[in-house]
Amino acid sequence: MSPPASPEALPFTEPRALLRALNFLDVTYELVLDEALVVPPPMDRSSLLALDADDEAAYNSRLIVLTDILRDFKVPGRNPTSGLLRLEEHLAAKLPTLDRDAVRQAVQLLDQIRVIRNSAVHPKPRPELTAAHHVLGLSFPVRDFTVAWDSVRAHAERAVSSLQEAIQAARP
Repeated sequence: MSPPASPEALPFTEPRALLRALNFLDVTYELVLDEALVVPPPMDRSSLLALDADDEAAYNSRLIVLTDILRDFKVPGRNPTSGLLRLEEHLAAKLPTLDRDAVRQAVQLLDQIRVIRNSAVHPKPRPELTAAHHVLGLSFPVRDFTVAWDSVRAHAERAVSSLQEAIQAARP
């Protein structure tokens, strides 16, 4: 057996794909569970997800918007504090045929974005930081913020789409 391939930076060619994936997730969640999941941020903030990041400030601002959306998922409970991190258990309780592995993998990948964001906003070195960059196919430290943001949003779009597909497949 050969070792698994290292994650790579993913190219991102459709600027609205992440926004569309979040919308599809929210619509599917509402159709299946009769409740909304995504708390829409103000348009001036959500539009940042469709824009390129030419420098570190733009990259960090887009990471903040994305992680705020994920953190604010409307999932019952208070522990853990992030709605994203409560999502798997909530879905498993509501959808018995849920593919928990697919949901867990998507949530874990999206949580790596939080690790990177927190390290950018609160610059205290953390051991998970290098691993988070690796999972998202990023160099550490990030030098090309355009490529890094494209990779982050491509990975996020795929993970959000995986969540949407798992919810849809488990509908009663």
